[in-house]
Parts: sequence; structure tokens; C-alpha cells
Amino acid sequence: MTMGSEARLGDDAREFPFNKEAAINEIVDDCLSAIRGLLHGHLFSRFFRKQAEGLLEGFEVKLQTYGLEKKDIGVIAERVFRRIREVIR
Repeated sequence: MTMGSEARLGDDAREFPFNKEAAINEIVDDCLSAIRGLLHGHLFSRFFRKQAEGLLEGFEVKLQTYGLEKKDIGVIAERVFRRIREVIR
């Protein structure tokens, strides 16, 4: 994994620049959509549940694709919980 504003795409040696903040925000939005889907799936239909499961499976792939580190997972989780708390209030 590279440091700074670059990341590796799997085993591909080519590097590409990316915005780490935008990547984290995209994953946070995916997590919130998955949570929403799981709640709707529990209440309404399997369609929402399957859609949410797909988003969650994509989470790990995005972490690897963007080259995010373990410490970034904590940032993502903190932002997801903060947004949930805002909705509950």
C-alpha cells in the first residue's frame, strides 16, 4: 500500500491519484445505504436486504481499491455512527 494521496489497485502495479476524503465519504454513504436497506428489508422485503448485502460486500473491495488503511476504518465507523445519531435526534 502506498502512503499519501496514491493507492494501488489490487496486484496492479499502476498507481492512481485519489482523494482520500472523497473515498471515505463514499464508503460512509454506502454503509448508511446498507443500514437503511437492512432495516427496510427486515420490515418490508427481501429485495432491500439483498441490495444492502451487496453494498456491504463491496465495502471490503472499496477499501482495497482505494488503498485505505485499518485506521481509516475507524474514521468511517465514527462518521457512520455520528450520522446515525444525528438522524435519531
